[in-house]
Amino acid sequence: MIRLRIAALFALWLTGSLLCASQASAATTCSATLSSLVFGSTDVTGYTAATASLSVTCTTSALPQSGNAKVKLCLGIGKAADPRAMLNATGDTLNFQMYQNAAYSTIWGSSLGSAPANEPLQVDLDYAVPISTGGSSTRGYTLYGRIPPQVSAAAGIYTDSYFGNNTDLAFQYNTSTSGEAAYPVSCTAGGTAGTTSTFGFEVTSTVPASCEFSSATDLSFGSHAGPIASAQDNTSSVTMICRNRTAWNLGLDNGQNHDGGTRRMRLGSTGNYVGYQLFRDSSHNLAWGSTIGTDTATGTGTGSAQSQTVYGHVPASQNVPAGSYNDTITVTVTY
Repeated sequence: MIRLRIAALFALWLTGSLLCASQASAATTCSATLSSLVFGSTDVTGYTAATASLSVTCTTSALPQSGNAKVKLCLGIGKAADPRAMLNATGDTLNFQMYQNAAYSTIWGSSLGSAPANEPLQVDLDYAVPISTGGSSTRGYTLYGRIPPQVSAAAGIYTDSYFGNNTDLAFQYNTSTSGEAAYPVSCTAGGTAGTTSTFGFEVTSTVPASCEFSSATDLSFGSHAGPIASAQDNTSSVTMICRNRTAWNLGLDNGQNHDGGTRRMRLGSTGNYVGYQLFRDSSHNLAWGSTIGTDTATGTGTGSAQSQTVYGHVPASQNVPAGSYNDTITVTVTY
């Protein structure tokens, strides 16, 4: 009877030791950092892609004896609209989206349990926890960003900030010193809840100013019999397309046959010339030249074609031989 009692007591003590080991627990913390998503100079006539780097680290303090930890995390990014949008200083929008995969098929969202396309990134970590030092694990992940074509986008620097409650890291963990710890059911259940945190970052893009010529019509002063007795006037136009909010200056040089600041049309390769002038207004008060801030036309792009009228004037009393007089003007747009 004495032996049986001793054996029973020993068995009871052993069972208690095993129960204590299987429930061993140590505090676990997790944090994340995400680099800025920088698109750089964006060609809005096509797709522009960029990536950002996410680093996730979990650390478990020392256990009573060596063991392991299993952590299930959810890393959410808010504003999970499709599309997301950046803003410039004047309030214009530039649409973009952030994804969990390089195929751009899974939007990186924030609400676990919402539509699959808008779920947060879910991460599992499994690592050893030495008795004396504790353990940790760090993983890296990639965020994939893409801007779709938006030909009407305005020029400017665009940003979108994800700080404060616009990001969230939630996790659950289990630790064990007897065999493998079990993974929590999710990042919100099935383990010990960890302290939530954030991992703020910024998204930036620059849509450069741009202009391109569309057309320019010839300026013809017509045909005249004999000397030019009376002044002759006519117009032409220069058409260009500049990106919305692109500030531009349109300049005209003095032509190929000018004499100082006087424009001249030339009769073939002879030394005979007809003087003329170009203006920015119908009253002929604003001369048109190529010095920015002085005598160029100015404006701001709209994303659509913009035409500028060139007012030409041939002064009277020019006694020159009959023939065809011509000159070539170079048009320059600065933006």
